[in-house]
Amino acid sequence: MLNPRHGLKYFLSLLLFCGVRAFGQNHPVPLQYRLGIDTNKIHVELKYLPQEPDSTVFSYGEPAFGGQSDILKGLQHLIVEAPARLRLDSAKRRIVVYFKNNDPIRINYEIVDTRPGNTTRNQLFRPMIMPDYVFIHGVNLFLTPQFRKDDPSAHVSVQWEKSPPFPVFYTFDPENDGSRTSITTVDSISFRFITGAKDLYVKRFHSESGANYLVLRSANIKPVTQSQIEKFYLGYNNQMRRYWKDTRIIKYSLVLQPFLGVDHNMSGVSFGNGFIGKYNEPDSIASGYRQFVISHEMGHYYLGDVVAFAGANVEGQWFDEGFNDYTTFFNLVSAGYMTAADFESEFNWVFHQLYSSQIKNTPNDKIFENFWKLGDYQKLPYWRGCVFAFFLDNQIALATKQLHSIRDVMLALKQLVSSRDKKMFTNEEFIDAVAKYLPRQQVEEAFKKYIIAGNSIVFDSAVLMPSLQVENKDRALVIHVVDEQRFQQHFKFD
Repeated sequence: MLNPRHGLKYFLSLLLFCGVRAFGQNHPVPLQYRLGIDTNKIHVELKYLPQEPDSTVFSYGEPAFGGQSDILKGLQHLIVEAPARLRLDSAKRRIVVYFKNNDPIRINYEIVDTRPGNTTRNQLFRPMIMPDYVFIHGVNLFLTPQFRKDDPSAHVSVQWEKSPPFPVFYTFDPENDGSRTSITTVDSISFRFITGAKDLYVKRFHSESGANYLVLRSANIKPVTQSQIEKFYLGYNNQMRRYWKDTRIIKYSLVLQPFLGVDHNMSGVSFGNGFIGKYNEPDSIASGYRQFVISHEMGHYYLGDVVAFAGANVEGQWFDEGFNDYTTFFNLVSAGYMTAADFESEFNWVFHQLYSSQIKNTPNDKIFENFWKLGDYQKLPYWRGCVFAFFLDNQIALATKQLHSIRDVMLALKQLVSSRDKKMFTNEEFIDAVAKYLPRQQVEEAFKKYIIAGNSIVFDSAVLMPSLQVENKDRALVIHVVDEQRFQQHFKFD
């Protein structure tokens, strides 16, 4: 959920689940990185054992990741040792390395902190390299090989030439504090990150979901706030496992760090097996809107097994973001973290933002064309999908006399894609899943009208559960909980 009252939250769902694996001495690691940190830069030496004849293409950065179209500025002093040679294609961020035999190739370069200023996007997506703090995504630190034969499991080793002057945390290898070599895969490091600070605090939890990690900068966090974060983190993780009937053993990392010189409530990015959230004040990280952001992002990990048809224009965000928002409402209420009054306040804000937006009726396939213009374009899929999920949840509850809810649809979609390599369902399959509880023609028409075409749903009390009523107040729709006990009961499940 994106709420300008509290700050803009950027999200890029990056589903990379490759874990760290040992690699025997009889199988040399083809990509070996040695790192050294300076005041505002990281020195990188890559020893590459050629995997292809004559040349290999590498890429650096990803403009779609945060809209950083000039990210290549941070890659400087790029050289390759002779007799190998390289060609840099700046427009495509491609480095082509040419060689004549299989001898190891050494590539050297520096990654420089080139942030033009302190903004939320810069501090979430650009390298931050400072004397007492580092935060850098793998895609902005390591060169990503574009092998002719796709091999996302190609192995990578990472070690420091000289340890940084502070503790570090690898989200791709959370058991490693940077003091030893990490061996992982290209996929694993690309969109995960390294962070470190003099006040870095890492706590490892053992729970039914396996090892979980909480990573904070502890300098300005009071012990009571830290305790609240830890308690909520474990409690909500357990809630999500129950909701999704999830039994996986995972290594999930929740990383929370302050913005530097930015008055911004909270923003964040998920990275496959975790979430990095940045905030301006640490006093209420585990409550209110910030709690919702953390819950939403934890929800992305569990929702990661279920994604909507993306199309050519990232068209599945109505589900991947919007339904995730409503699933977050559902679970916060279910677990007792959100009261009926809280639901009224927060959901009515979503209502207001959607129905008052100048672009509220933009067709679904036209939204992403303007996504990085931000404003309502970036938020519209969240609002529209969330309100549509709420509408369907009410319709299903009415049609089944409260025996079923939107959770049944979510679980059905999870089961549907469980045996697929790509966990994606089509629009037709979504309609089929909802049609188990509502007339299919009605569902199909609603989906085309409210999601594809972008028309606004007309709400009145007849389309809502008996515990809810809607009022047209000051030319805006307002939801009221009129029976709190029945309202709370709707969100309970075994």
